[in-house]
Amino acid sequence: QVKGKRVFLFCTLAYFADSKHAFDSMQSAIDLVEEAGGEVLGNFIANGALAPGLIERFKKMARENPDNPHAYTEEKGIRYEIFKDHPSQNECDLAVERFHERVLLSQRIRKLKEQ
Repeated sequence: QVKGKRVFLFCTLAYFADSKHAFDSMQSAIDLVEEAGGEVLGNFIANGALAPGLIERFKKMARENPDNPHAYTEEKGIRYEIFKDHPSQNECDLAVERFHERVLLSQRIRKLKEQ
């Protein structure tokens, strides 16, 4: 339930946080919140680990349906290995900093409008 609420969105992807895929995924989430009557104050995307069970499922998919865009490849395996310790403490700290700034901004703008 987000109707009438102000929210922050945080997500992780086993893909690049600065990619079009990441942007499109976050935009879809923002659209859902807004359609439900909520307000998104901010969002943050970090690199993220992929659950080992999903990696195994993607490996099975590669054997059964290698054309599936989620099917495991050696190149993806390298990315999964590199991202296995994400989100990092630095990424989480940056998300907190950005969310804090959005709260301050929102509060100060509200005060301006009340004057």
